Amino acid sequence: AGDLASFIKAFDGATNKALLMIERLDTAQLCGCFWITQISPGHQAFVGMWMHQASRGSLAVEAARLALAYTFDLCAARHLWAITPWHRAGALCRKMGFRAVAHLPQFTTDLRDVTVYRLTKEAFDGQHIL
Repeated sequence: AGDLASFIKAFDGATNKALLMIERLDTAQLCGCFWITQISPGHQAFVGMWMHQASRGSLAVEAARLALAYTFDLCAARHLWAITPWHRAGALCRKMGFRAVAHLPQFTTDLRDVTVYRLTKEAFDGQHIL
């Protein structure tokens, strides 16, 4: 349905998906979410993240770092994938150590181009973020 309740309900009872809600420590307010889909334990998973505009920047970097570390441990993944049409999301991916591996022209229903990113466990472990 395109609303938050429907988005959260899509994770209810799913065994190959996980949803993490992100809360700001300074305000105790929810400010974003991080989701893990298509989990293939011991191999890979897809990840996505949304942050409220006021919580982007260093807060989003910290949230992404923590969520990615959790995801690698939860899934025992060798690598993670992200796909996005948004340049700011791509910039966060690159900051986290993801590498662009494919460009898909006019991929979305509204004909947006998307980029596919890959992050290996070794590349993530080698990052010194924050």
